[in-house]
Amino acid sequence: MPREAPLILVPVALRRDDARSVFRLAVRDDDIDTNACLREMLKEHGVVLPDIEDHDEWHPTGYFEQVRTAITGQEKWSIDEHGMILGFFSFSKHLMVRDLDPTNWPHEILLSDSQLDGLLVSGFAGDHGLIAEDAKPDEIVDTARLPYVLDADASQALVIENVRNAHDLVVQGPPGTGKSQTIGNMIGAAVRDGKTVLFVAEKMAALNVVRDRLVKAGLGTICLELHSKTANKKAVVSALADALGVPVHPQSDPADADRLSGVRDRLNRASADLHAELPGSGITPFKALAEQVSLRAAGHRAPALSVPASASWPPADWERIRHQVASLAEHVQRAGRTDRHPWRGVAAEALQPADQERLRQKIDELLAVATDVRARLAELAGLFGFDPDQPIGRIAALGEMAESIADRPVVPTGFWDLV
Repeated sequence: MPREAPLILVPVALRRDDARSVFRLAVRDDDIDTNACLREMLKEHGVVLPDIEDHDEWHPTGYFEQVRTAITGQEKWSIDEHGMILGFFSFSKHLMVRDLDPTNWPHEILLSDSQLDGLLVSGFAGDHGLIAEDAKPDEIVDTARLPYVLDADASQALVIENVRNAHDLVVQGPPGTGKSQTIGNMIGAAVRDGKTVLFVAEKMAALNVVRDRLVKAGLGTICLELHSKTANKKAVVSALADALGVPVHPQSDPADADRLSGVRDRLNRASADLHAELPGSGITPFKALAEQVSLRAAGHRAPALSVPASASWPPADWERIRHQVASLAEHVQRAGRTDRHPWRGVAAEALQPADQERLRQKIDELLAVATDVRARLAELAGLFGFDPDQPIGRIAALGEMAESIADRPVVPTGFWDLV
């Protein structure tokens, strides 16, 4: 069975004509190249494909003659000059293998460069010069030379400064934590420091995200795009010309840096005051405000009770009083409110057995009186139509009313007939 492979690769694009609803095949403005995989396979047979010359006089007929000369002596090998195939051809993995071949690097730089050796061979040793994660960026980053072109929080600022200090590190984080934003700031800071950056990624989307951020920040001219399908020699030369033609922007006004430093210092002082422990209590204003917000969100109202001395209570007293209040709340929940408790007002805490016996007798007598009073109240309620379950405080008033009725004047029989 004959085996065939394309010899010359011509970049094309399949475009749709909306007017006719047909597709047209158009040549892209890109370089014509040979089949890289075929070239490597032929090397195993001792055949070296010629390179395609980069000039306007190049013609495929002449190239076919060079290939015929190269395959002379190979049985049943031939060239179909009129054959054509349309498909996708990607040699990214082959290019990676070629890049990792030490013989393709001048002066054995692949193995002598410390960065490449650490990345590909030996690995990186622990870097003990990294800025600590709990360091304060404001004490490290000079506002007069602020290198960020995008927003950055404290953790991102520490990562950027570690990179600026030539430390090797790995940054990990779930989606949405600002990794591409941090990379954009790294590139902007490196350009400000007069360095060049090679940014690579496995997926095209990651490259586009970072590039779009830099474009929005006004740094599109520093990006030399080599990863898209539209990238070609002409586009690269044009991008280089645009970058070289950008005028150098003047340095920022030192007064702006001074104002920024002043605002930063005021904000830091306010933050320090919020997180400073109050004398005696050890509680910070931030914690106190957070507790109030939490209680309010839970539906609790601010109490009318004010305890001025509580501001100076030490943590041990706060904890002791907290337990006491919790214990009191538990007792109230179980026994009821103190102003409605039957033993309210009793001051005797220790009773002797004889005292308990006398108290029991008094209670029995009081219970008998209370039973009689309740019966009489029920009788009065039947006569006058009020609720017999009256509070104790109203019993005296009801008694006076009953006595007044009992002491009413006696009306002679037949008096109302005369009236």
